[in-house]
Amino acid sequence: MGLSDVYEVYQEALAQTTQREVNTLLTNNVNRDLYWFYQAIDAALQGANLEQELTNAQQLTDGYLACVAGGGDQSDCALEIDSDYDGW
Repeated sequence: MGLSDVYEVYQEALAQTTQREVNTLLTNNVNRDLYWFYQAIDAALQGANLEQELTNAQQLTDGYLACVAGGGDQSDCALEIDSDYDGW
């Protein structure tokens, strides 16, 4: 998968996202950690299946956000969701 393929996937995703959704994502998700998203993009650029990598990143991020919303510490939640976490 090349850079142009990643660009096309982004374009398709952004075309399905409303401006309101983008604004909400950017302003209301201060606890969002993009670590898994960046991992997915990196893996896709190295040849992995982008859709599968993004699905996995979404699942990890959702678990992380649920943990934080439940009162967990951000760094503890990240490690609880992914023992290989290397962010923060």
